Amino acid sequence: MSSLTVNAAQLSFRIKLVLLFLAFAAPVIFAYLTYYVWPPQSRINYGELIKPTQISDPLLRNAEGKAFPLSKLRGKWVMLTVDQADCGADCEKKLWLLRQVRLATGKNMDRVERVLLLQGQRSVTDPIMKQHPGMHVLTGADASLLARFPANVNLTEHIYIVDPLGNVMMRYPKNPDPGGILKDINRLMYVSQIG
Repeated sequence: MSSLTVNAAQLSFRIKLVLLFLAFAAPVIFAYLTYYVWPPQSRINYGELIKPTQISDPLLRNAEGKAFPLSKLRGKWVMLTVDQADCGADCEKKLWLLRQVRLATGKNMDRVERVLLLQGQRSVTDPIMKQHPGMHVLTGADASLLARFPANVNLTEHIYIVDPLGNVMMRYPKNPDPGGILKDINRLMYVSQIG
């Protein structure tokens, strides 16, 4: 056998080995480049993900003045907002938005609860309660509980999402897009094994 034939066989083997290596390495190289060199510019969620914070179970009172532990809402997705008892125009707009988003979830409506957490001991007026049946209005939030809800500027400007395990995990800015909140809630319920 001539040396020329041996060299051609070795060259053919080496080319096949390099091609085989490239076939297995290409996906890894491509993934590295797309993640570190050309990272994605958009995100899938509308709300701002925040570091999950477990809500303690403080002594809160519902509109009837009865004790209402937040743990009663475990197992449900909770849309929560914090405001004052006088509930001005911005507060009413948030409550309307929470009601409409919950209604828009359709068959999953029973998986979502709405909470208005009031600063102080006073509750909201009866007309507001009648406009939002089924909403939990809770009073008596202390500073340690309110600290669990991170805010950019003012705590009352945000709407928060609390997961079925009791973690505050997402927030929305002032005057959010209801369609964006609905997409987030539907996506969370779709992928969740709980709640």
